[in-house]
Amino acid sequence: MSGELSSLYDYDFVRALDEPSVFLGSVEVPTLVLGSSQSRELLKVDVAPYEIRRRRGGGGIVLLQPGDLWIDWWIPAFDTRWRDEARANALEIGQWWHQALSTVTPNPPTIVASDSRRRFSSSVACFAALGPGELERDGHKAVGITQWRVREGAFVSSVLPSRASDEIVALLEAPPTGLLASLRHHTLSSLGITRPEALRDTLLAVAGPFARRSHVVTP
Repeated sequence: MSGELSSLYDYDFVRALDEPSVFLGSVEVPTLVLGSSQSRELLKVDVAPYEIRRRRGGGGIVLLQPGDLWIDWWIPAFDTRWRDEARANALEIGQWWHQALSTVTPNPPTIVASDSRRRFSSSVACFAALGPGELERDGHKAVGITQWRVREGAFVSSVLPSRASDEIVALLEAPPTGLLASLRHHTLSSLGITRPEALRDTLLAVAGPFARRSHVVTP
């Protein structure tokens, strides 16, 4: 791992929480989030005006943009919604998303149940692959899911993008051939979602009781 990057969250604060909590995330400017094992050298030296952050959890780069439906859950190990294995927790969050999306579209994305179905390497960009619990339609990702697990619980991150992520390719120092085509994914508009706040509220109701917190990433 090269270079010191600001974390997407204060993860020590998260793991110290003694109650199930949902974080309603947003960014003020487009933000590139690197996976825990990715190097800053993947990106060009100058990526302004994008912010760069690092998350804890597997997978590749995620581009967070203003307007994304970004929702993360802290599920303590004592909570009934915590599962012993990562795949089971991802599938449960996927079920919540699927149930909520079923209320706003007659053709909701489906849950990926199998192990990672790669269109490209998820080690490069998260939305270039499909993994358990994530949602897809016609082979294109709609909701991405990643998680960080510690003895105190599981922190599961999910996002339904507001816009395309194509610009990631131009920000890479050496973009792999074929990455652009693999990054085609669904957005709020491609799914016909005109009231994301209503979808968010339905999703939170489906998930059950969580303390609500806001998380805003600023430059």
